[in-house]
Amino acid sequence: MLKTKVLGEKDIVQNKVQAQVVEIINKARADAKANTKRTEEYATVAVIEAQSNLQATKARCIALLEEGRAEAKNLEGFDAQRQHDFEMKKAEVYQNLAKNNKNLVLSGDSGESIINSLFELDGQKK
Repeated sequence: MLKTKVLGEKDIVQNKVQAQVVEIINKARADAKANTKRTEEYATVAVIEAQSNLQATKARCIALLEEGRAEAKNLEGFDAQRQHDFEMKKAEVYQNLAKNNKNLVLSGDSGESIINSLFELDGQKK
């Protein structure tokens, strides 16, 4: 009888231990699923943020390209303005030469040098 009682208690203890093992395993599985879900959510958010950053970077790049193109067009305008100013100054010099020196003849290398020196604008030859 004692043997039967001990064997019965052994079975009860074994069943309790097995129940605890099953409980631990189930808890570990639930924790693993929760961790997996959190990791997947984190990865999804990271992908969305990366895509958003990529789009923002592309937009900044396009804006900078357009700004550069606009500045390049302005540079052409500045060059055109300088060319116009030069032509106006040149016409003024010719007009003054014609008005003040009715019999002036400029030719050859020295004449060319004189004309070139007359057309200097802001310390630079055009």
